[in-house]
Amino acid sequence: MAENSWGSWLSSSVRAAYDTVAGEAAPAGGGESDRQTGDFDSLAATTTLSSSSAMAASTQFGAVDESERRALWQQLTSLVGTNVMTRRLSLPVWLFEPTTALTRMAETFEHHSLLTRASATPEPALRDALVAAFVISAFAHSERVRKPFNPVLGETFSVSLPGPNDGAGAPFRFLAEQVSHHPPLSVSAVSGEGFTGGEVVDVKATYWGNSLEIRNVGTRFVRLSNGDRYEWNLPVAGVANLFIGGAFVDHYGDVEVSNTATRAVTKLTFDKCGWFGANRYGVAGTVYTAAGEGAYTVSGFWNKHVDIDKLGVKAKGEGVMRVWAAPPPLKAPAAGSSAAATAGPVPVVMPRFCERLLGDEGVGWAEVGRDSRTRPDRKALHVGDSAAASVAKTEVEDRQRARAAAAGGADAAARWFRQAEADAPTEGDVVGGWVATGGFWERPQGEPVGQVAPPLW
Repeated sequence: MAENSWGSWLSSSVRAAYDTVAGEAAPAGGGESDRQTGDFDSLAATTTLSSSSAMAASTQFGAVDESERRALWQQLTSLVGTNVMTRRLSLPVWLFEPTTALTRMAETFEHHSLLTRASATPEPALRDALVAAFVISAFAHSERVRKPFNPVLGETFSVSLPGPNDGAGAPFRFLAEQVSHHPPLSVSAVSGEGFTGGEVVDVKATYWGNSLEIRNVGTRFVRLSNGDRYEWNLPVAGVANLFIGGAFVDHYGDVEVSNTATRAVTKLTFDKCGWFGANRYGVAGTVYTAAGEGAYTVSGFWNKHVDIDKLGVKAKGEGVMRVWAAPPPLKAPAAGSSAAATAGPVPVVMPRFCERLLGDEGVGWAEVGRDSRTRPDRKALHVGDSAAASVAKTEVEDRQRARAAAAGGADAAARWFRQAEADAPTEGDVVGGWVATGGFWERPQGEPVGQVAPPLW
């Protein structure tokens, strides 16, 4: 079947299914029950996978008016089978959470203490196992189904948190910048006690009618203070049941974590969610030495915990070690509580580490008018004001388009990262052809280096 025919068939089939379910689920008259309430439950990610929800209209994005859902459906129906990251889409604010893609990049380092621990571990294979546990832990924040705001060109996000041992250790510092608008590219540089690292996020997202398949084809690395340098790919991310059924996020596929210094490798497999949630979240693999011998097994769930177990002859007392466990999620205000009964917009409660990132810690280095924290659409949504967030989102996008038109469509040069020279070494701090220019953390807090950059909003 030709590609266009396949896309047309799939689009018409999913459209028919959606029309059937929406017709059954939509309340007559479009009463108050249709409207977005702004409460926490309407923003929470689902963990429910059951046959009872299989043919119900998705409610994971809140009680959105049916006409708005249909308008989005009609906008997307012609894009089935395409990479939507290359399309200039303006999506409704009810699909979003009060973060940006740059914030999400920082969230992957919530459990960076695993890297600090690895850097202080003398056994090479155990270091590799701890780094593998960090790679798995980076997905713990990603169960949320709502999407972050897309960064505009030149947008940054920075955070500085106290180091270990009551601040005696090196602080955790993260800096990311949106360096390209089309195609969208985000670059980060990170450092902490015993490690440095960086990432280039380059996302391809294919829309399949009722689901989205996301592949981050960018590159990333972490280098430990002992000289070990690790690179790894990412599994496929899927968002299922966007319109019909209970929406949920899944990660699946094979991941290789390569120690480029020793040529050791850890091979992991993220299980794909099956019927009724079978195998959801599961991940398992083996740490192999440079000689190809298995040294440790790694197993667990990317949203809960990771265990490692030494292979071969074990010393007395050696056994399965739980090296990482996710913190409990924040809960919604209980029905009838004073918090739930507060009049007006209800603030959106994000996971603990995300709230910490968006708070005042490290904010002194944030660039006024350019840091993700200060985006007016994100800030309005964070306090539960969806109407103001929608207006602000349009204004931010309009200003981005005006800047692009004034520049003749060319991307402005990045301020905190530059493309490496063609003959630059592949090791060190070069990631995906980008390297940090330096100077961000050396400047006085709240002041940019050199000429003040114009605000983005």
